[in-house]
Amino acid sequence: MVRSKGAVTIRWSVRSIILSAFGGLVALLSCASQSHASKAVVIGDSIGVGISMAGHVPHLAHNSVTIRSADALSQLKRVPHGSVAIISLGTNDAVGSIKGVESGIDKIVAVAKSEDLHVVWIGPPCVRKDWNKNVVKLDEILKARLAGKIPYVSAADTALCDGGLRAGDGVHFNMRGYSMLWARASEAAGVPLEADQADEATSKRKRSHARKRHAPEKESNDQAAVEQRPAAEPHAEVAAE
Repeated sequence: MVRSKGAVTIRWSVRSIILSAFGGLVALLSCASQSHASKAVVIGDSIGVGISMAGHVPHLAHNSVTIRSADALSQLKRVPHGSVAIISLGTNDAVGSIKGVESGIDKIVAVAKSEDLHVVWIGPPCVRKDWNKNVVKLDEILKARLAGKIPYVSAADTALCDGGLRAGDGVHFNMRGYSMLWARASEAAGVPLEADQADEATSKRKRSHARKRHAPEKESNDQAAVEQRPAAEPHAEVAAE
């Protein structure tokens, strides 16, 4: 059987078209997957700083922020519209009285809705302090108050109380612990979260430094426009001792 030159040419042309179309489909799916990843910003307290480092995302979080503070609302309003705001709040409130904390929770939920933000709230972790009883109570308040409104991640369970995940102060975490919190927050978000790969070498260096100090370290201002310098005062959880 003799194949004509024209038939061979047509066959190769069809094959080229199919391969080109397949390659385009792969590229399209890849772009679609990336476009579906949501930008995340961590707000709240110093534990939020560590969570942001574990997730490679920018943050507004810093020391000594409470649920009832104006700072918490200010941070939330600075998160870009349509982003995922991961909130780490409650630990500093648990140091003192938690009476009337519900109104602060409601204000944060209302602002998040008005700013068109998808919110995940990480509650206070169990602490090796005498005020852990307030952590337990506040954890229950947050669960009840946020039910049906925004996803809530409890950090007061025994798994996160493991000493191998915690810093020496009995309040903060090491990077293993922060990574566990980030994993829980990511799962609760229900959408892929976009990591900031702008300066991975710097991030690794900062995480290494944080491991040595066993406490979250503030990232430099060149990481993202939404970041700000931490407050100069000591962390409320530690200062309360």
